Amino acid sequence: MGKATSNWIFSIDTDEYVTEELEAEVEDILRNPDPDIGGYFVPRRNFLGKRRMKFATLYPDYQLRLFVKKGTKFRKAVHETVEIKKKKGYLKNDLIHLTYVDVAGYVNRINRYTSLEAEAMFKKGRKSKLTDFVRPPILFLKLYLLKLGILDGFIGLVNSIFLIFYSFLKYAKLRELYMANSKNEEKIS
Repeated sequence: MGKATSNWIFSIDTDEYVTEELEAEVEDILRNPDPDIGGYFVPRRNFLGKRRMKFATLYPDYQLRLFVKKGTKFRKAVHETVEIKKKKGYLKNDLIHLTYVDVAGYVNRINRYTSLEAEAMFKKGRKSKLTDFVRPPILFLKLYLLKLGILDGFIGLVNSIFLIFYSFLKYAKLRELYMANSKNEEKIS
């Protein structure tokens, strides 16, 4: 972001691409920007393999991706968020997100991201609690039934299970970091 020369930034990941409709919408905004708006949320269309996910909070999956460079900061190491003090707007056209090609790729990403999140929480002094481990089954019911993940068929079931596994694994790794740290302290003293 520091090397960008434009006043506006459109942040995109390597597994995402912009549709022609979204490109035209962004160009319209840049030609005549609203001075009160500092950023725009973009609806993201997620795919697991070749299957479009429509439910379980995966659509429209708004992401703050178009924003004014000045006064903007990124937060977090995983699933970065953009911090903007000005008002935010919403775009209509989708950003395409090719989330995972296959189950193995999904599992590898879950493993990598949960390790990064656990380390970040550990550095902030966050400890895992019993409620962190009770929450995943409740999350499953919310995603699969209340948020209609069931309507995405088998891949909706897989995704709902993986999302609760993500939550569980993140806190299990956090607990493991604390346990490893306390054992090291005991051996030293």
